[in-house]
Amino acid sequence: MVIKHFASNNKVLILDDFHYASNEAQKSIASHLKDAIRRDFRAIIISLPHRSDAPIRNNADLAGRLRLIDIKSWKINELEEIEKIAIKGFKQLNVKISKQVAKEIAIESLTSPQLMQYICLSICTALNVDNGDTKEIIL
Repeated sequence: MVIKHFASNNKVLILDDFHYASNEAQKSIASHLKDAIRRDFRAIIISLPHRSDAPIRNNADLAGRLRLIDIKSWKINELEEIEKIAIKGFKQLNVKISKQVAKEIAIESLTSPQLMQYICLSICTALNVDNGDTKEIIL
């Protein structure tokens, strides 16, 4: 029923963080996907690059049915865009942050916008920014 609905309504199932699933769960998912893909079901499996072959390792019949899309990390010259995450976010919280501090956090984020957001959240949590005492983030 679900497979037919997805296929006939041009829907795509997205499985994020596939690498976190246990080996048994990965094998089960891969087995079910094999049958579903045969019936025009479409799915996107998101995983870490070094574990991107897990679905095929768990079900060799998926070979040729899956396509790897490698998303490259941001380049260093793109850090300014990532820095804006910290600058805009802390501004919304009425907390000052210098461009240099934002750049240092961006470097630590390994050019990942998601990791940048997580680092900023961690800073907010560690400094208990919600209480209003934190006025500036410094190194």
